[in-house]
Order: sequence, then C-alpha cells, then structure tokens
Amino acid sequence: MPPSTEPGPDNRIRETHSNRFTILTVCTANICRSPLMELLLRDQLDTSVYEVGSAGVRGFPGYPMDPEAAEQAERFGVSPRLFRSRPITEDMVKVSGLILTATREHRSSVLAMSPMALRRTFTLLEFAQLATEYSGEPLNQLISDAGRHRSKATGDLDIGDPYRQGILVHQQVAERVVRGVRQVGKILNEVAVNEGATP
Repeated sequence: MPPSTEPGPDNRIRETHSNRFTILTVCTANICRSPLMELLLRDQLDTSVYEVGSAGVRGFPGYPMDPEAAEQAERFGVSPRLFRSRPITEDMVKVSGLILTATREHRSSVLAMSPMALRRTFTLLEFAQLATEYSGEPLNQLISDAGRHRSKATGDLDIGDPYRQGILVHQQVAERVVRGVRQVGKILNEVAVNEGATP
C-alpha cells in the first residue's frame, strides 16, 4: 500500500497564522532528523504557547519516520506513530517564527526559498548555543539577538544524516539532537513563563 499523502497530525503546521508561536524543524527528507527534533521539542515545550512542525527540503509527502530514527524517538520517550513526512513550502517558512535546521546546508535551502527568513533561521545546535545568553527579553528579541550574534557560535553546528548509516550512527545523531533540543526547550519554556504562560 502506498504511503498516505496526508501528513499526520503530529507535524501539521497550519500554513496560516495561529495564536501560538510556530517553530519549524527542517532536514532533507523529513524522515530522520527533523521529525525527531519536532517530536522532542513538542514533548518538552508548553504546547499552549508553541506549535511545532517539521518538513524536508527534498521531502515527499506521507512517509513515516525511517524505522531506525523512529526507534530513537521511542528510546527518548516520544511516539513516531502518527508522523508523516512533507516537503517544505514557502508558506510554512512565512508563518514560522523560528526555523531550526539540521545543517547549515538546510539553512541555506530555507533562505534560498525565503531570504527574509534569515534572522529567524538557525541550525538547532547554533541556536542552542546562541540562546544561552537569554536574560529575560521577549522571544522575538531573543531570536533577533541570536541572529545578530550568529558569528559567535562555534564548533560543529551540523547534525549529520544518519539515513542508512546503521544503528550506532542513528544513536549518535539522536543524542546530539536531544542535547540541542533540551537546551532550546529549557530556554523557550523560560521565555513562556516570563511572558505570562502558566509554568
């Protein structure tokens, strides 16, 4: 049976503005890294404040997570069951207040589609570093400040593609994703509390 062409509810960002702050995670095919980023972020964040979705720069609609990536999702306590892949669109980029990519190449692909997204598009590990300087400012200012200071991010800012690389590589990639998500999630939840959301 061919995969469903309808994305599952777990990664559907409405391509119109919602009353929640929208975060989009991006990788190549939207079956390994960005779904894991999405599911872990949604699990950690206050979902009354944040809406999280994912897409792929060369993705096809309707595929489940890669089985080895799905195993890592379950390993870290999130269910991949409802997930279905989808290709990125300009409208998704337009409505997303923060775009977190797996690599700098994916970041470039997003910006080729929508150059105006520069100040809100980062690799996950890049934003995790830059956001550590959060000191109580509003979320939009935090993101803007991170964009202005992106040259301060150091080290390996890319999360490599584990597809068909074996379980050990999937484990290593998942652990890097988890570290980045935990840092970003901690700060975004602090922002939500400071801006009046229920802790």
